[in-house]
Amino acid sequence: MAQGVAQTVRQVVTNPAQEAASWSAVWLPILMMYSPVQVVCTVFSLSFMLLPASFAAAMWVGGLALYYAVTLPGAPEHTGQHRANMLAALR
Repeated sequence: MAQGVAQTVRQVVTNPAQEAASWSAVWLPILMMYSPVQVVCTVFSLSFMLLPASFAAAMWVGGLALYYAVTLPGAPEHTGQHRANMLAALR
């Protein structure tokens, strides 16, 4: 076990760029997928812990209403409607 740890440390010290690339290839997709959810949940929780509940609720309802009003029209992320322009041109 000690030899395995020593070998890993030796690899990291001798070639840090390759080890960083190896680490990022494994962990970066996981961090990119889960970090936004963690940030939103943290901000949501902190807003209700630090602000009065009625103000925090009004802030979230108003903010989300504004967000969806701006992004909803024609956005497939919200509507689920995808338009294939290439297929529509074939009609």
